[in-house]
Amino acid sequence: KLKQDGFFINFQNHISLPIGKSVPMIITIKPSSGRYSGKQEIVHFTLYIEVNNGGVIPIYIKALLTVPYVTLDQKTLDFGDVHCGQCCIKCIVLKNCGAVEAEWNATLVGVKRRRRYKDSEEEIPFFIKRIGALFPPKTAELIEIGFIPTKERLYETLLKLEVKHNPEKMTVQLIGSGLEPRLFLDPLTVQFGAHVPYSGAVQR
Repeated sequence: KLKQDGFFINFQNHISLPIGKSVPMIITIKPSSGRYSGKQEIVHFTLYIEVNNGGVIPIYIKALLTVPYVTLDQKTLDFGDVHCGQCCIKCIVLKNCGAVEAEWNATLVGVKRRRRYKDSEEEIPFFIKRIGALFPPKTAELIEIGFIPTKERLYETLLKLEVKHNPEKMTVQLIGSGLEPRLFLDPLTVQFGAHVPYSGAVQR
């Protein structure tokens, strides 16, 4: 059963041990993903060593089997309306909730546009200031994400986050709208009416 759980014991049985001498016992842990599929699990068992004409020595073995995993404080990041050419930066909180170091990597993936945009060139106006890092357990850090629109339209992008040695993938939806500068004239028609030449200037 120990081998099925991923534990291997290398120890010489039935030996005569002189006074003051010792022999090594090597315990190897090699868990499989099929046997342990959760984020973390505590495994423990007791190993007994019998001494001829003596007692029984119990050895308690305990291990925490875990994978690095992180959490995000939000699933959607809305930048709202931003004027074209200007930059808006927002942050999401990334926290290492596991018991080991977590090495993460972030990428941006474009979302298919609506039909009216299908013939235009795809662009991703979002950017990440830091695309990856290795940080200790039980710590948190900010990921800064920027948005610089170039056209007046709605932009949607997915931020994909992957953690090394963890098959689970996380995504954050990024949304923002670009606004082009507009100039309004009021009124659109200016009428001067009848005017006698050389009688002076008339302003409206």
